[in-house]
Amino acid sequence: MAFKPNEYQQITMDDRFLNLDERTASRPNTPVNAIIGALILKEMFNLTDDELLASILCDVRFQYALHTTSFKSQPFSDRTFSRFRERLYLYNLETGRDLLHEEMEAMANVFVKYFNINPSVKRMDSIMVSSSCKKMSRLEILYTCVANMVKAVYKTGEYEHLKNMEHYLDEDDRKKNNLS
Repeated sequence: MAFKPNEYQQITMDDRFLNLDERTASRPNTPVNAIIGALILKEMFNLTDDELLASILCDVRFQYALHTTSFKSQPFSDRTFSRFRERLYLYNLETGRDLLHEEMEAMANVFVKYFNINPSVKRMDSIMVSSSCKKMSRLEILYTCVANMVKAVYKTGEYEHLKNMEHYLDEDDRKKNNLS
């Protein structure tokens, strides 16, 4: 016999991933909290709108994060995010209020309270430590970090630790190494 049974779980013919429903004009709106959650996931994972939609439709982890696992079909379409941004933009033009910015600020305040974060303390693991570092190459960032370390050690008077690193104290050293 040429047929051998497969003992592993297989996708059935009526699986919801194989039978994605057609979108109709009369379907209900996508919940705003789900859209905002999806946009946060998009930024966290650096996804495009199409990649985000594919992840939501096919990855149960995204559905779990958005609390949409119990939905018969996911409430997102290929135009959900562009239409949402368009409505926010038009509302901002009409009223001068940026609702998404207000929501992000409100959520940040909740996180600050929940995690007991002191907002006056600057985080050094942030990707936005300094806006100027966005324009720097990796080599420039490394050079700047080492130069700052050498200057800090020099201020303590521990000169013996600076063997062969004194050139970092020279302000023209960066130019000599073609890093500016």
